[in-house]
Amino acid sequence: MEDPSLKAILEGHVIVNMDREQVKVVLGNPVRVSLFQSRAEIEVWLYQGYKLHQDQNHTSSVLYRIVFVAGRVVLVEPI
Repeated sequence: MEDPSLKAILEGHVIVNMDREQVKVVLGNPVRVSLFQSRAEIEVWLYQGYKLHQDQNHTSSVLYRIVFVAGRVVLVEPI
């Protein structure tokens, strides 16, 4: 069975359950990182939309937020 994260990396996508290093392989370093402490460590990384294949409009003005909880992606969304 093929690892969905590996398939996504090869296709240039970020998906839920990827770790930080996998996201960096696909997108490089984020524009900004915010850290929050609660029961679990939460990180929010921001990227310009043109870096994500998920950005169908390929517009650099759209920012994407990638949210990590305990080191794994839980959300990828435009903001």
